[in-house]
Amino acid sequence: MTVTLVQKYNPEWPEWFAEIKAFLGEKVCLACIRIEHVGSTSIPGMTAKPIIDLILVIEPQDFEKIKGLLAERGYHHQGDKDIKEREAFDLADDTVKKSLPAHNLYVCPKHSESLKRQIAFREYLKENKADAERLSTLKWSLAEKFDNDKYPYMDGKAALCEEITEKALKQFN
Repeated sequence: MTVTLVQKYNPEWPEWFAEIKAFLGEKVCLACIRIEHVGSTSIPGMTAKPIIDLILVIEPQDFEKIKGLLAERGYHHQGDKDIKEREAFDLADDTVKKSLPAHNLYVCPKHSESLKRQIAFREYLKENKADAERLSTLKWSLAEKFDNDKYPYMDGKAALCEEITEKALKQFN
């Protein structure tokens, strides 16, 4: 069986992030405090699904403005998907979507707990190679075990991700 759900680290992932950021355009970028590349593709050496996770960090009062600017770029709002203070967006046009690297786009206010957790997770794993390798190994084995079925894969890594996030929050607070 070939593992396709996850891949070994791809050094092009930071370039993919830059490509998506460029697609967002100057108006979107200027409306944000910053744009963060998060998730496993942002961690050198990490096994990951080849999907770039971006968080547009904004002032809380700027949500409607950024929502409108994203709509101009073809994104539609999907709600918070059960994660408080993190709003998801997706491209409506499949042709445009296929022209860009696969990505998940989120908007978070600057003091969002979700943002804090994502940044701490990323920074911790950049510095703690043993935990990064532990998580990479688990991800690979889960993808093989569940024949690339993403839901049992996600469930299987949840406990370790939470353990790492808790360590990260202690280290980066």
